[in-house]
Amino acid sequence: MDETPRVGGRQPRVPQGARVYAVGDVHGRIDLLRALEAQIVADAASRAERCRNLLVYLGDYVDRGFDSRKVLDHLASEP
Repeated sequence: MDETPRVGGRQPRVPQGARVYAVGDVHGRIDLLRALEAQIVADAASRAERCRNLLVYLGDYVDRGFDSRKVLDHLASEP
């Protein structure tokens, strides 16, 4: 049985010349989200090869942490 995930009948792939940063399980922690975004910016800037950087937020934005509203406001704002 093929365990490869399919999207619209096709195998998902990252386009050539692109880098994907996937962020999930924020759980209301705006402090950690901002720190992670800063690390992503630093990582992208430090790489010798330039490419299109894609930042994907996967979910679990709220609950547990104390700043769920700030997380949602941050994600809804322009980058």
